[in-house]
Amino acid sequence: MLKPVVLLFGLLIAQVSSAQTLKIAYINVDQILSEAPQFIQANQRVIKEFQPQELQLQQQAKTLQNRVDEFNQQSATLTQTQRSEQLKAIAKLENEIKRQAQQIKATLQQRNQEELGKIQALINKAIEQIAKQEQYDLILYQEVAYVNDKIDISQQISQQLKEWFK
Repeated sequence: MLKPVVLLFGLLIAQVSSAQTLKIAYINVDQILSEAPQFIQANQRVIKEFQPQELQLQQQAKTLQNRVDEFNQQSATLTQTQRSEQLKAIAKLENEIKRQAQQIKATLQQRNQEELGKIQALINKAIEQIAKQEQYDLILYQEVAYVNDKIDISQQISQQLKEWFK
């Protein structure tokens, strides 16, 4: 029983003594995204794409508010049937606005995910390129408790993205 443990211990010591030091780096993805011209351009493109729908939704909200104000002013002079009909029409318009807002939100989230996916692929390409050039063994991101500035290569990645944008 002691022989296998000694043999295993000997193998571990041999591997540790022959192992080279690892070259490790860290990137701050949030910083890279905030500086990436591709991300800024994609953001502007999505905003421009959804601006007409947002304006239409705002116009419908104004229409709804006008109908509610009108109803409140006239409700004392309306019959019960007229009041009921107007309340149904107001509720129908409100539900339609909510449905459209949810649909726009879902489509916007999908478009944002598509654009983010493209940018993440570009970031990964930049990471791989720099890792190979600088001969890094390991590059970390996300949820790191402490990072020494010496191993933070976020600026290099950001610079690479800016160069590719030109």
